[in-house]
Amino acid sequence: MSDQFSTNHGKSSCVVRLSGVHKFFGDAHILTGVDLEVNRGEVAVIIGPSGSGKSTTLRTINLLENIQAGEIWVDGQRMGLREKEGTLYELTPAQTAAQRARIGMVFQHFHLFPHMTVIENLELAPKLMQHRSSRDLRTESLSLLESVGLKSKAESYPKDLSGGQQQRVAIARALALKPQLMLFDEPTSALDPELVGDVLGVMKDLAESGMTMIVVTHEMGFAREVADSMVFMDQGRVIERGTPGEILDHPKNERTRAFLERVR
Repeated sequence: MSDQFSTNHGKSSCVVRLSGVHKFFGDAHILTGVDLEVNRGEVAVIIGPSGSGKSTTLRTINLLENIQAGEIWVDGQRMGLREKEGTLYELTPAQTAAQRARIGMVFQHFHLFPHMTVIENLELAPKLMQHRSSRDLRTESLSLLESVGLKSKAESYPKDLSGGQQQRVAIARALALKPQLMLFDEPTSALDPELVGDVLGVMKDLAESGMTMIVVTHEMGFAREVADSMVFMDQGRVIERGTPGEILDHPKNERTRAFLERVR
């Protein structure tokens, strides 16, 4: 595995903490008091039925959605807000971008820029946000592509790649800013079954490197093999949490049991 995946963020501690998080879309109460903690180097998997708030939870962590109540902390920083003389203020767009840059996110769909080559996709965010030159980035970008098995595709365009290859490029692109946390929102759900394994393999390598990860997925085999912790969400809140073995083999909540019976 490439050194590009290596992480060194210090001693184990809580990296992500959500406390009483509420999110509304109009009159719809999507998150109804989400509490979640993820420690440094931990792989946390979120499962649950469609509409349970899994993806919205990820998007609030990365400031892609604003919350109406509660607190979100990432690596000691309160997301989206700053305190001055006892009063909370919303961050400026530049401050928000700086917080978001510490968090990599991979979506269901790849969202690669079609008019850019693979390596140009990787280099864009570091150029814009870290003001780095292409010369400095080239070696790092090629190393990242090698880590996901796609160094030979550096000068290709997204249209020339399979779905699985595009998703692996999306993972490499998310890593280009050297994030402290990686969020995965059902990264294999849009792929043909034969392409899923390569993407999960990259995610396993990343987990083994010590990266802190929160993964929304229906891939129960991946969760059992890789996850340190698992939470089951329903109706906008965390219903049950534990190790993969506890949740998958010995769920305590009836709603968790009913969900697992449907997806197995």
